[in-house]
Amino acid sequence: MKHKTLISTLIFILITSVFVNIGSCEETNESIFYVGGTGNGNYSSIQEAIDFAHSGDIVFVYNGIYYENLVINKSIEIVGQNKDATVIDGNDGLYTVIINSSKVSISGFTIQNGVIGLFISGSNILSKNTIQWNILKDNINGIYLQSSSYENVISKNMINNNAEGIHLYNSSNNSVTNNTIEYNAASGIILWETSDNNIISGNNITGNSRGIFLKRWSNNNIISKNNITNNDRIGISIGYSFQNIIQSNVISNNVQGILMDSSNKNNITGNLIENNTRYGIYLSDSDDNIISQDNYFLDNGQDIGEKSSPPKIKIPGFEIILIFIAIWLVFLLKRKL
Repeated sequence: MKHKTLISTLIFILITSVFVNIGSCEETNESIFYVGGTGNGNYSSIQEAIDFAHSGDIVFVYNGIYYENLVINKSIEIVGQNKDATVIDGNDGLYTVIINSSKVSISGFTIQNGVIGLFISGSNILSKNTIQWNILKDNINGIYLQSSSYENVISKNMINNNAEGIHLYNSSNNSVTNNTIEYNAASGIILWETSDNNIISGNNITGNSRGIFLKRWSNNNIISKNNITNNDRIGISIGYSFQNIIQSNVISNNVQGILMDSSNKNNITGNLIENNTRYGIYLSDSDDNIISQDNYFLDNGQDIGEKSSPPKIKIPGFEIILIFIAIWLVFLLKRKL
């Protein structure tokens, strides 16, 4: 019996040591590539380090200004030393950073001076990229997703002084959370052309022309717990989009709080809507939307407004024809008499 117990113990130790060794091998397989700084063997450009890296590797970038247009086509993590001092400058190129892969993580950078600051493009297989703790400024589009879906995460970034902050085009199932999005000339966040099932939550959106703009069949999105304040025109604008949920937001000090244009079956619930100059909510050719009683309205120019239908002009119909027939019959009877 003792021999069986000893053999079992030895087998358990052997199996455990094998798994520990496997885990150790997995850890050592991950490589770190250093860019900038003063270390021996450090790369001078970020793109060069990316080209030599393999999936699962880390590229660490020391503080400095890097005038590059990066192409990332493998699943790697790229980390800047300090987001305020580690700068990728696109030098007014078409893009500063383009991601053509899945499971890419970028954090700790200022990304600036591109037509598009950070571009994720491709088919629906592109997924689970993480963009967080960055500054995106002085681009036409800060972040642009095109035909990209499934769990891309845009979180905890500062996105300011672009023409558009974040633009999703035909991109679904992504999350945009806890970002500061301010002073973008057009829209803070725009969802365009069937961008469905996205989550926009916990963002501070201020000083843009439009805070959030949904357009052209962008459906079933959740817009919740955002502070949408002091935007020049509209806090949330929804056009030709359906079944979206607007819930538990603070929407204040805009010209119009929420604008619905040709959009039906959206649900507006539990929002604080205050101090909007013209309307808290304005509906234009929009039906079957739910505006629940737990929204709180305060000091808006008008809490809820609706575009009035044009006056109906009746075309002469059957009743008028009957009148003419009756007059004609009376006339005939008088002639016979």
